[in-house]
Amino acid sequence: NQVTFLNSEMERILRSLIAASSPEPIIIVQADHGPSRGNHRMEILNAYHFPEGGDEALYPTITPVNSFRLMFNRYFGGTYPLLPDQSYFSIYDNPFKYRFIPNDAPGCAP
Repeated sequence: NQVTFLNSEMERILRSLIAASSPEPIIIVQADHGPSRGNHRMEILNAYHFPEGGDEALYPTITPVNSFRLMFNRYFGGTYPLLPDQSYFSIYDNPFKYRFIPNDAPGCAP
């Protein structure tokens, strides 16, 4: 029930922000992590509203490390180079032993 409520509220809030804004807003909505089941931890919500064709800069394997770099480069004249879209994971029992998680199923839908 909580997810259903939050989804409907987020949709309402985002539509309201877009409708009430001039110029059209830049919006990035990201989760900090996905489900706690193995590699699924890296499967996060990573949603963008980039007006004026800004969505053309997005690509299927983007990770949060490049979200704001793209935004600053596109809209604010930034010249930030993109970093490798790589993710690493560690468990609570051994927090400094990181394991590389391949970005092989991004599921990005522009």
